[in-house]
Amino acid sequence: MDFRSNNIKNNQENVNSVAPPGRYSSSPGGSCKNQEQRPKFVMPPGGPGLAAGRFLGRNPGKQSNFIHTRHNSSYSVKNQREEEEKVAPLLLCCVLVLDTIELRLHPAMVSLSTWFRYIAHKVDYSVSLGWKNYKAGNITDKEARDIIWKNFFQGRMTYLHWNKGEEMVPAIDGKSVTLVRKLPTADPTRVFVGDVVVLKDPEKPDNYLVRRLTAIEGYEMVSTDENDEPFTLEKDQCWVVAENEKLKAKEANDSRTFGPVQMTDIVGRVIYCLRSAVDHGRVQNSYFGMRKDTPVLEVELDVDEMAKSHKA
Repeated sequence: MDFRSNNIKNNQENVNSVAPPGRYSSSPGGSCKNQEQRPKFVMPPGGPGLAAGRFLGRNPGKQSNFIHTRHNSSYSVKNQREEEEKVAPLLLCCVLVLDTIELRLHPAMVSLSTWFRYIAHKVDYSVSLGWKNYKAGNITDKEARDIIWKNFFQGRMTYLHWNKGEEMVPAIDGKSVTLVRKLPTADPTRVFVGDVVVLKDPEKPDNYLVRRLTAIEGYEMVSTDENDEPFTLEKDQCWVVAENEKLKAKEANDSRTFGPVQMTDIVGRVIYCLRSAVDHGRVQNSYFGMRKDTPVLEVELDVDEMAKSHKA
């Protein structure tokens, strides 16, 4: 029994709608040498703190001048100091965040715009995770705030996953290390058709599978067997498949075997794959998925760490 989405043409377009080959090519045998050729952001003397100070109107080494007001004889010095005291903590927080991110970056510097996009994604992840646990009644409002702050300042949005099977060849080889972006919640606004995802094994909840997402709620599934009637995926359901064409449906261990899975079983999106120290590259996901993952990948990717994990 082999069901395929009736939107197969759209699915193929989603899978193929990826970044053009080049520095992020993930084709077998392709390396990441081209990444060294990308333009690098040159940090001004003094590090990100100085860069942030210039951006925010702060001039380190001189008296604070980040409050700019027109001269008004009725505006007292006391009022001005009160306004400065209100704004100063916010500006200081922004500078500290940038300095913290700079300490976590790998040697290849990224642009300020990428930093701010990364911060936005991290805020969204931290708040969504805290709200998810609070809404489920697992934590109190104070614990929710603690989770948000802890994930924002100390947590990472990615983790390493060791792939052992051959089900996703050639996209992901067996015995390779992958970088997975965490997803606080899996819904059509965060996960897209064409993404390579990590999900809980429906038959063995303690195990995790890496499969390609090919259909979500509302898609009509049509079988290659005429005796099987078509059906439509219900709310929060999705269809995942393996990509190794040499494997039979039963060997692939995907939705053709265990049927639709819940979107809530998806825990992350695979964004990078390391096959060896000289053979690694970005995983081809949907266009929207790759666009969302770009700032996270540029900030948190550490090829040396992945290579050490691969050797271990």
